[in-house]
Amino acid sequence: QEYLAAATDTGEVMQPDADVPEVDVDIDVFDGDSPELDATFDYPALINDDRLGGEAQQSLRDLDAEITMTEEELTQAETQYQWTVELAEEGFVTADEEERDRLSVQRNEISRDAAATDRELFVTYEFPKELEDFVSEYVQARRQLEREQRQAAAEAAQAKARLRSRQATYELQAQRKQELIDQIEASKIRAEREGLVVYAGGGRGDDPIEEGTEIRERQEILTIPDMNHMAVEVQVHESMVNRLRAGLPARITTDSHPEESLRGEVTRVALVPDSGHRWLNPDLRVFPTTVEIDGAYEWLRPGMTAEVEIIVSRIEDAVYVPLQSVVSHGSHRYVYVMGGNTPEPRLVEAGEYNESYIHIKNGLAEGERVLLQPPRPDGAEETGPGEEDEDQDPMDAPGAMPGGAGGAPAA
Repeated sequence: QEYLAAATDTGEVMQPDADVPEVDVDIDVFDGDSPELDATFDYPALINDDRLGGEAQQSLRDLDAEITMTEEELTQAETQYQWTVELAEEGFVTADEEERDRLSVQRNEISRDAAATDRELFVTYEFPKELEDFVSEYVQARRQLEREQRQAAAEAAQAKARLRSRQATYELQAQRKQELIDQIEASKIRAEREGLVVYAGGGRGDDPIEEGTEIRERQEILTIPDMNHMAVEVQVHESMVNRLRAGLPARITTDSHPEESLRGEVTRVALVPDSGHRWLNPDLRVFPTTVEIDGAYEWLRPGMTAEVEIIVSRIEDAVYVPLQSVVSHGSHRYVYVMGGNTPEPRLVEAGEYNESYIHIKNGLAEGERVLLQPPRPDGAEETGPGEEDEDQDPMDAPGAMPGGAGGAPAA
């Protein structure tokens, strides 16, 4: 069980379609009694054992041969010395020659004794010591063999456990692979018609559509737009949405072709504001509005940036002034008209307006000059456009001093 637990921690996976044979590993572990050194064992007696042979007996033969040679040389030296002594008694050799032969006998005796001592040391000490070393090495080798055999058996068991574990892992991953293949086959999207594929933009919390992106149910992935029917989606502020309706004409200008003005028509105005913008600015309310472009253009592509001007109404021969020239007081609208050197407030009836101008229905004639902002009396703090005191009617306010704000003619 320990081997199996250790094997399951590995992350290796076998190749698909590979043959995985069952392997049975049986290792015979040496379980005999290992020989131990016996301190009373007669190692010197083994010197004559024919089973040893080899270097030990060769060394012993060399030592015996050395002893034999030294004994023969000693015999020759003794014989020579005896003849020299007899000749010295007769006066045929000198005393120096006699002494030389005597020393030769003495040297050979020493050589013979040294050879005998070498043999005795080899038999008594060197050979037993070397034999003990060999036996000790043999015992250690047998013990090492036992350890390696047991280790090999353990590794074989671990390998067998890993094999079973990886076979199980392979089967699970092969099953998972087949499931993925089935899912991929079931996930193929087939277009209903030919055309340009446009990936859906990633919404709030959604990753962009690309390879490997996880998608949720009913999430828009891609579209195939009809290039013959293009439209622009604009966000209209809530203050202007009541003026819009389907069928209003519009002028469209793209950033890629600013010199061309396209025609369009409002086809849809959303009933509820866009919730996506509320995450960025909770106080902002904009309503998605669709403006369909008239005609087809080869250079027009989905995703382009465009500026849309929706025409909510058309007024012929209108009198209009800059938007900031009109002052509101309750439900009344006033403009300051230059009458000589003194501006005078005048009640007017306002109509439609855009970002720059406002239509004056009654109260103002074409060509009259009006102030762009209300005048301020001496000592009064300067106010911005449209910041007249709401509690004071402009008709009751004192006249401005000469040299007030410049005016603009009504058109």
